Amino acid sequence: MEAIVVGCALVIHKGKILIAQRLSNSLFEPNKWEFPGGKLKDSETIQDCIRRELTEELGIQVETLDFYDVYRHTYTSPKKRLVELHVYKTDFSGGPIQLLDAQDAKWVNSKQITNYSFVEGDIAIVEKILKDWNILIQKNKSSNSEDKTNTNRYEDD
Repeated sequence: MEAIVVGCALVIHKGKILIAQRLSNSLFEPNKWEFPGGKLKDSETIQDCIRRELTEELGIQVETLDFYDVYRHTYTSPKKRLVELHVYKTDFSGGPIQLLDAQDAKWVNSKQITNYSFVEGDIAIVEKILKDWNILIQKNKSSNSEDKTNTNRYEDD
């Protein structure tokens, strides 16, 4: 079975990571939470895919994307498919988050992230993030200590 290549981002801001809720009419795992991203298109790099998806889903742009990990997950419902998920981390560059192709978005800390029901393929990512949390947010937290970036109503939800 050929894998569907997907790129997703761990968007980090002020010690929190951005998660998005899938639309209620989504074919695959509606209403579940995920790290923003999507399927790779022909002739697109993983980084270009992630930037495009962040803009399409949440109306945000990011600058540097740093490789974090790759995961493979086989979904069995509603149809069997293998997904190869390329995960990159990035700092939030600012601007309002818009729900363009997401039902909701939240900034979550390490204690809050386990309160959300994630898509199957992202569960292993959540587990690794929890182990790496301090390392992941360290650089971002110190570089944004004086930040006044507008993250609108999704800031402390």
